[in-house]
Amino acid sequence: MLRSLFTVLAIATLVAGCSGAKGPAKKVCYPVKGQLVVQGKPAEGALVILQPKDNPNVAEWSEGFPRATTGTEGKFELGTYADTDGAPAGDYVVLVSWTPPNPQNEEASLPDRLGGRYSDPATSKLTAKVEPRPTELPPINIQ
Repeated sequence: MLRSLFTVLAIATLVAGCSGAKGPAKKVCYPVKGQLVVQGKPAEGALVILQPKDNPNVAEWSEGFPRATTGTEGKFELGTYADTDGAPAGDYVVLVSWTPPNPQNEEASLPDRLGGRYSDPATSKLTAKVEPRPTELPPINIQ
């Protein structure tokens, strides 16, 4: 009886391990810090995303592009696979959206404070370069 239980558990473990879909290999990430400043003031609560210039194919980025939400001083630390694990080395288009929370309806967001000018890779003129080492980006200044 005990042997049968172990056999069933072993088979279940093998099936579970083999049934998962294999995605693209994880990319090597380097710590990346930065700051977002809008009209001379730190922008708290903005979403910053780095979209690769060379390979923006979403299928190659199983966890999404490197991203962060800015803190009280507009500062951020990027994460690709975890909150602050950084970003792979390369050249990026910087995408920014800044939608304040809606206290009257948590599920509905208010309009982007930046008018959507930086949320589309075709219109954002912001760029960043991540080196194959810890990188501190120059402040992102939006007027």
